Amino acid sequence: MAKYRMVDPKFWGDPWVRKLNPLDRYLFLYLLTNNHSSWCGIYELDLSVMAFESGIDERDLQNSMLPKLEPKLVYVDGWVYIKNWEKYHNNGSASTKKGIESAWLSVPENIRLKLGDIFNKSDTPTIPPPYPLVAPPSSASASASASASALITYDEKSSGKYFIKNMPINLEDLNDEDVTYEEEYVKAPKKYKGKTKAYTRIAVAYLKMKGEGGDVLRYFKDIKELWELAEKTIKPDKIENEIIMRIEVMKKHAEKQNMNWGLGAVVKNWNAILKDYAKNIQL
Repeated sequence: MAKYRMVDPKFWGDPWVRKLNPLDRYLFLYLLTNNHSSWCGIYELDLSVMAFESGIDERDLQNSMLPKLEPKLVYVDGWVYIKNWEKYHNNGSASTKKGIESAWLSVPENIRLKLGDIFNKSDTPTIPPPYPLVAPPSSASASASASASALITYDEKSSGKYFIKNMPINLEDLNDEDVTYEEEYVKAPKKYKGKTKAYTRIAVAYLKMKGEGGDVLRYFKDIKELWELAEKTIKPDKIENEIIMRIEVMKKHAEKQNMNWGLGAVVKNWNAILKDYAKNIQL
């Protein structure tokens, strides 16, 4: 599904928007329309990436500007939630509804619970109903997978599971080049030029480091950027391990600095990760 962001013209006449100063209004519009945003209004966005793309100082974002947008917009643990997202984007079409439901599948359970705590304790409406993280495999999918080794245990309530387009990932299959997946399992990643398995392994490694689960496809764009960066200096058979190693360095650096991080931060700091960050990191 192509990503386009159309904002209702009534946005400019919204009483709450009109009360914002021009810079706060610009930030809110950026968070409504940036390339990381999802159909459901909840998406992961590292603060450093937000600062780089918007041109606003990271400290100003964290200490004053983002708090000013509450409770219409909440930034928690590196995730953006826009409360009235559908008011500005939903045109009521079947494809839009499907996109919203699909995007909800990628929101980790722990983030949904934190947002639920925030909004259930206020006078504002609760967040939209939480769609399950993983749709139960259909009988057709189950039978098609019967010949493969066991899938990761399915559990709606756990955020530690990995899937592609609602289909649980068989991690053992990712190392078997002879496995032929069902059409719906590989339809979306075809544009990634045969690197689906490598990208999936990297995405799963990243999610394990974050202690989360979800649809690995949502990370492919950033992983593709990382792959292209690595191709410039690293031998093809070493690229996958190199990317995972740099992600791990970024994680440890972020933990030492007490900062949020994500794949976007790895892309932005690709060279600094080994040049500066790795000096004080014990892997």
